[in-house]
Amino acid sequence: MPSVERVNLTLSDLSRAKRIAPPALLLVLWSSGAVAVSYGLEAVSPQLFLLIRAAGTATLAWVLVRTTAQSVPRGTELRRTIVAGLLLQVVYQGGFFLALDHGIGAGLVSIILSAQPLLTVVAARAASARSLAGVLIGMTGVAIAVGADLTSGGANATAVSFAVVALVAITAGTIAQSHAADAGVWACLAMQSTVSTAVYGIAVAVAGPGSVRLSPSSIAAIGWVVVVISLGATALLYRLAHTRGAVTVSGLFLLVPAGAALEDFVIRGATLSPSVLLGGAVAAVGLALILPRNGAVASMAEPPAGPGGGVRLPLPERGTPSHQGV
Repeated sequence: MPSVERVNLTLSDLSRAKRIAPPALLLVLWSSGAVAVSYGLEAVSPQLFLLIRAAGTATLAWVLVRTTAQSVPRGTELRRTIVAGLLLQVVYQGGFFLALDHGIGAGLVSIILSAQPLLTVVAARAASARSLAGVLIGMTGVAIAVGADLTSGGANATAVSFAVVALVAITAGTIAQSHAADAGVWACLAMQSTVSTAVYGIAVAVAGPGSVRLSPSSIAAIGWVVVVISLGATALLYRLAHTRGAVTVSGLFLLVPAGAALEDFVIRGATLSPSVLLGGAVAAVGLALILPRNGAVASMAEPPAGPGGGVRLPLPERGTPSHQGV
């Protein structure tokens, strides 16, 4: 018969696994988005890709809303949901793509966007010597991981300005979504993706759909982004932001560049430089300082009132994983 001490140890291990598994799964899924999007962008234009992504996510989310009988946000909650969706899915992604279109390199975009945890810590009034040190160390890790990319693109004031707009939008959208109340995850995704579909539909109508060169791999990649990333991973992210706070979730994305590079190596056979491994290790140290001391169960910020904060990480340049995720 097992001893009480052994039973307690087993329960402790299970509790620890339950704390670690969701953020670890989110990191793996989100990092895979960079590789999937690189395949998708080889087949369709950015504006058409974003439209397909938004429309597909909206369709599936509405089915889940109907299946789970979730209530649709109304009144003030509806306005908050739409504002958060516009920030995360339109302003953020639009700023990111415009930055790339104006010649900024994927590495520099990763560096700029890695400041998100720092802004989130300050905005959430969760700043402490420990958390600030963690963010700075994490940003250093990102810089090391993407250092080779920094020489691949020339930055100009316009491109950097769009990247900064994307940074501010993802930070504000994360915090706004994390304080949403009442509405369920699927209802939030359904409303936000529907609004995004309308915006991207107008963009495609104005700019045109661009060239389309579909292949089995690109179709599979687009499907992965819609179902696994935009629906499944985003729902998990919303839940984590609700239970652990915007600061903790933002900190997790310090590991995305290194994670995406590792998955790119496994899936596509891309070169994996020692700097990626070193940068990932440094970023992990920074994340350990950002997370609460009790194992990342509680938020460092004031506990959010609703179902979570939706962070949308950037899409890479056509044919080139940005190692920043989706």
